Amino acid sequence: MGYECDFPNLLSSWSDKLHPDDFDRVITAFAAHLNDRTGKIPYSLEYQLRLKSGEYRWFYAGGETLRDKNGVPLRVADTLKDITKKKIKLQLEKECEKCSLALLNNNEFTRIIFYNITNKGFCIVQ
Repeated sequence: MGYECDFPNLLSSWSDKLHPDDFDRVITAFAAHLNDRTGKIPYSLEYQLRLKSGEYRWFYAGGETLRDKNGVPLRVADTLKDITKKKIKLQLEKECEKCSLALLNNNEFTRIIFYNITNKGFCIVQ
């Protein structure tokens, strides 16, 4: 993320970097995980974090909480995995699927596309 040593062990050092669109959902899920004395509510989320450069990237976060005998949280350890490329790929696949459906629903446009592919050498990349 570009922070290295200047990323202190404080909740705000992480929460201040959450994307505004994800903030409420992520904080609510984290609080539910921490407040579950049984330890059964998992912490497993995808969200955007701001890098030191100011860029936002998508991350998968999965965590475990060490608890005392009464279920009180003592320490949280989690992992972050950059999944930005995966999220972009999924978004592009959705957009391609929408375009494909639109083409199939518009027969005249579909004939023009196939005509161009046949006579001009264009191809459709899936």
